[in-house]
Amino acid sequence: KKNIQKKKKKKKKKKQRHKDDRRANALPVMKLSAKTGQFVRARSASVKVGDILFIRRQEEVPADVIVLASHHVDGSCYISTASLDGENAPKMRRAVALTAHIQSEKELRRLRGKVESQTNTKSLHGFAGTIQLSSKSLDQSKHKHKHKKKKKKKNTTTTTMTTGTGTDLSSLPPLYNSKDNEKSSYRGGGEEEEEEKVDDNNNNNNNNNNNNNNNKEEWLIGALGDEHMLFRGSKLVNTEYVYGIALFVGRETKLMLNRNQTPFKFSKFEKILNKCISCILLFNLCLCIGLGIAANITSQPFEELDRSHQLKSWFMDMATWLVVTSWMVPFSLYVTIELVKMYMYMYCVLYVIKMIQSQWVNWDEQLTYCHESTMDSHNTANIKANANANAN
Repeated sequence: KKNIQKKKKKKKKKKQRHKDDRRANALPVMKLSAKTGQFVRARSASVKVGDILFIRRQEEVPADVIVLASHHVDGSCYISTASLDGENAPKMRRAVALTAHIQSEKELRRLRGKVESQTNTKSLHGFAGTIQLSSKSLDQSKHKHKHKKKKKKKNTTTTTMTTGTGTDLSSLPPLYNSKDNEKSSYRGGGEEEEEEKVDDNNNNNNNNNNNNNNNKEEWLIGALGDEHMLFRGSKLVNTEYVYGIALFVGRETKLMLNRNQTPFKFSKFEKILNKCISCILLFNLCLCIGLGIAANITSQPFEELDRSHQLKSWFMDMATWLVVTSWMVPFSLYVTIELVKMYMYMYCVLYVIKMIQSQWVNWDEQLTYCHESTMDSHNTANIKANANANAN
């Protein structure tokens, strides 16, 4: 009966979990669409890592989210984690300092960057990571006081080379014909011409390096901690809305990592009883195995038993001894204990009924002593049974 009840409970729990999962996956969320650039309604099951979400007051967070911005100017927000740790007091979270100023979809669409963090764990504390954002994707006016670009001086100096007679080479006619680019014949001394070619190459390399430095993007790095995280299953309270980016979804969230099957609870008496019965059962099994081996060894030829298959005969002997010694294992003890529990429960109920009946005697005004006007008082709970016995 106990096994049947346990199986029924497991089936009910599985059905309830499936219902809870379907309800959680069907929760409506607002996420930023890559096609339209606007927030659209979607199911929480469609949320992926990197999606930017819009969460409003009293809404359940569909994933482990990093707060980018909130309704408050300082980027603060409050969540309730009652479904995670049982605490009803609101907990404060803060937006990332680099993105706390964002208040429009246009600014969110321009964001480009990446987030690096450790793998998620069951603990609700100890999160650490970094976020890197391109300076071009952020509003530069918010970060001018923090990040000022240093202007690099370009190499604009030019060197004038002269021949051995002191004449400026710039005043001379071209050294090669435009038609003969492949086979050009240089005039004048060879050493001065080679030096001019080296300087021209150096100037070109310097210009290319300056262009590459100008094209490089500047990346802004911010630290992430527990104060920037909204956990799945928590609710947004005392805040109108927040913008966040999904970091962990599905089974990688802390809610799912902490979701374990509830173990069966046993009292200390039941644990001790199970250990004792297991020891007795093990001893009985070893005894039957030994007796089965001894029966095969000490069997006499005059006994009309088929001993051609030793393994089969040993198994039959062991099964026989198990039936003979089955009285050693008190399997009926569980039934006896359940009956005792039922009797104790009924006894408690009857005792409460008797106490109520005896109290009615104290409340009965017709049982007062007429000369002294004293109320009757009971000294036993079996007043009804004693009264019936005296009446008979």
